[in-house]
Amino acid sequence: MLDGWGPPEGGHRWAVGRESRMRLPVTGPGPDYVLVLRMAPWCDKQALPAQTVMLAVNGRLMATVQFADMRVLAWRMPACCAGPRETVLSFSHVSSRLARPMTGLDRNGLPLGVMVLSVRLFRLPVVNDDPLTRDCLPGALNDGTLARAVATCTGLTPEELAMRFEGLGHDCEFGLIQRQLGAEPLSLLRFTGMSTPDLVDGLVARFDGVGAADAVDIFMDDRPDRQFRVHEQRYHLWYYTGRTPAETTRAAVLVEQCRRFAFLQRKFLADLRQGEKLYVVSRGECMTEPEALAIFCALNLEGSNTLVWTVHGDADQTGRVDALMPGFLRGHLGLINASNDATPDAWVNVLANSLMLHHGHGTRAAFSNLPRSAARV
Repeated sequence: MLDGWGPPEGGHRWAVGRESRMRLPVTGPGPDYVLVLRMAPWCDKQALPAQTVMLAVNGRLMATVQFADMRVLAWRMPACCAGPRETVLSFSHVSSRLARPMTGLDRNGLPLGVMVLSVRLFRLPVVNDDPLTRDCLPGALNDGTLARAVATCTGLTPEELAMRFEGLGHDCEFGLIQRQLGAEPLSLLRFTGMSTPDLVDGLVARFDGVGAADAVDIFMDDRPDRQFRVHEQRYHLWYYTGRTPAETTRAAVLVEQCRRFAFLQRKFLADLRQGEKLYVVSRGECMTEPEALAIFCALNLEGSNTLVWTVHGDADQTGRVDALMPGFLRGHLGLINASNDATPDAWVNVLANSLMLHHGHGTRAAFSNLPRSAARV
């Protein structure tokens, strides 16, 4: 830390005043990096409902972020940003100093900006900066023409194609699409709800200790079908079990789910190390590239893995997949319905094109055995 920071507070520090600066462990020119920050803004519903922060490296603007809750965000930091002797990251607190009335002050009367919990750097090898792209395949599932196009390009049926991918939680859409295509893979996060910061934390920790008996809460919700629900408190993930009080007890469900967690965590870690599956992160509201890049970095701490993150809203782009860097793919789902779901045809296109980019162009993750640095602040 250099200047503009409050004292350490149990795993985090507040950035205060007009600007806060920290020294990064990057010296001189070299490969590009990815900078990953976990941070939360100080906000007030009336005076300051969201923070705007400008991030710069050695005085060169890297990003402007506006946010109102905890985020894990990542940005590619070009090698040319690094200084010959030191590299300094600065936070310019645009919003906090403009809020009226002035609220959220530290003990010295300086306005609070953002709470920074961790800073991580990942070094990139040399990669091709020209994105590779595959466009929508012809045909539709309902008449078999899309299935034939997929078989021609990949040698797989839609069911076999769906089995090559694993969902990374948040909601059930991708898991239900797999089911619609006839695939029922065993997966730790397939029907699991969790936030992006919790997902990143889980990936960094490789979900170590997930499902310990003292961290699992089994309870009933107020839904009409009255089924048991799981809340895993270590990584803050939850899902419905499909089990009801008519067929089992809470104690039996607890034992069953703890065993399930242990088995699926081992399987998840083995799959990560093998690097053959492709991982999908999708949500109703479009995920931004900095959020997806943070997940991609955490996914590749062991092995070489590919992430497909989805966006929607542009019908002309439906089914298109862009390889923004090796192993980091953006899939376009086009228009979605009132339930925030895309069509099965759009999903099959995204999966097929992602697999072809993954294989046909040697698209492996950028971070195989990546030398990296990480700091808690």
